[in-house]
Amino acid sequence: MAMSDTPRDLSAVGTARPLRVAYLIDRANCPNALLDAIFAEAYCRWGGRRTLIVPTSIDGIDPRYAQWLWFYDADIIYSYVDLSGSALAGIHERYSPAHLALHEQRGRTPDDRLYYKPNLPVLGLSSLSVVPALLSRNWTSLDRITNLRILDKYFDQSTNPFLGENFGFLSESFGSGLISRAFPDLFTCLALVSQQTIDNPHMGRNPRSNYETDDSKIMEALGQPGPLITLAQLSDLLSPYLDTAPDSTGGGLSLIVGDTIDDRLLFWNGHHRYGETTFGEVTSLRVPVGKFADALFRKQVKQIIRQRGKYDFNGRNDSITLRSASIDEAQLEEIAATLRTEGGWLAVRVVRHSNNDAWVPTFRYPDR
Repeated sequence: MAMSDTPRDLSAVGTARPLRVAYLIDRANCPNALLDAIFAEAYCRWGGRRTLIVPTSIDGIDPRYAQWLWFYDADIIYSYVDLSGSALAGIHERYSPAHLALHEQRGRTPDDRLYYKPNLPVLGLSSLSVVPALLSRNWTSLDRITNLRILDKYFDQSTNPFLGENFGFLSESFGSGLISRAFPDLFTCLALVSQQTIDNPHMGRNPRSNYETDDSKIMEALGQPGPLITLAQLSDLLSPYLDTAPDSTGGGLSLIVGDTIDDRLLFWNGHHRYGETTFGEVTSLRVPVGKFADALFRKQVKQIIRQRGKYDFNGRNDSITLRSASIDEAQLEEIAATLRTEGGWLAVRVVRHSNNDAWVPTFRYPDR
């Protein structure tokens, strides 16, 4: 090559990205506790809200998810399915993960809360590691965030499945209530606690945290402006995302109603259908069917949507899509009518999915 043909400047560009984990599950044998464990692990890891959950059988990956998993480019593929030898070989050949791990119960029984807890071969960066970045910049026209609070629960029998699944609890994801005391200069906590613990003077509590025995008080706090953030949001903050082709999200929040595994996968994997989110935005919520009988709960969910819902293409966050893989369209329309009229206006469109696979994306630039 002549000297004149040699490029004068050579450059390389790199950027940090989160550890990517894909979980393989068998939809026919997937108890709620298994998904609870995956969600809790994902919320403690930076980029974890973008974790992909892939339906799989002993013979390998569901073909409808094959391209999605390929573009996702997982560093770790963690399987709750005992794959055949040919399936293992196929996954290694096509996806080339750094680690392909099979979940081990280690002698535990299903009633043990650690039975389904993932044991990743490599630990990713903590979702709490983005807190200093969060506090160091202006995210709105207001000043920098001060008095940051993170949603938590006391390490006792207090629980709320709706809050845990949609937002995450600090102690459930990190496995210890002590994490709430570890960074007093960075954040405090708003924590759910049982009345029994409050009444017991021997149960130590963090004096800098605020404790609530009433779930509705925490729901109310999530629906108000203020420096309350959740692990779900921290685990997605500043995280890169897959660029999917234009789709039917409408840009606004997706409200999934239903209690089946398909509904829970719609909620979790549907997050990938959204691109970048701004500080505080929530792209999706899943609500158990029975909770809609509670008028106060409905009111508080609507307030959370108005305060934290994903803004659509028109710059509004009061336009949502009601989705389900288990509720028929007639019942969805009844729920939508209630949401539209009760406690203030909300634009609601209804989409009935045949199953969780109905929302598998295509990609904007599949050749890149």
